[in-house]
Amino acid sequence: MKEAVISGYRKSFQKRGRATRSEFWYFSLWFLVLDIADQVLNRVFIAHGTVDHSPLPVLFVGMVFSVFVLISAYPLVAVQIRRLHDVGRSGWWVAASLIVSAVTEITVAWEMFTAIKAHALVPFLRSFAAGDHVGLLVGIVAVFALGITVFIFTVLPSEPRENAYGPNPLANAR
Repeated sequence: MKEAVISGYRKSFQKRGRATRSEFWYFSLWFLVLDIADQVLNRVFIAHGTVDHSPLPVLFVGMVFSVFVLISAYPLVAVQIRRLHDVGRSGWWVAASLIVSAVTEITVAWEMFTAIKAHALVPFLRSFAAGDHVGLLVGIVAVFALGITVFIFTVLPSEPRENAYGPNPLANAR
């Protein structure tokens, strides 16, 4: 796992090449642990109201850790792109997934904000549940479909031979 995490950070700006399943999944696990730790740390500060009472160094460390987690998302995307390359797929699948997800989330947030501002959240939710917001529903379905597709690509075995993205990273290990 240590080698996969180091490799993930070292190859952060490298979208070319290939990444093995273990490299991708170990780095994903590392990111998940970081994200959970960051969430817990932030919730402890907020839930206990310690933001106002914590000493400055503790808040600074928490803020630096949050920034580190945010920055670590970039190597995660890079290793995911290289993982798709390993199975012969384009990294644009990841880009499409991220773009559709971002547009859908922004649209849902905007619609919710507008409904809350107009004091019409309950009617909005009822009309959404009734299927009146087809565009939002299509976006949500597209997010899930792309997410499942990319997930399936990440669990596929490596292409055994060199492909358009480079030599098999497991060739040297055998």
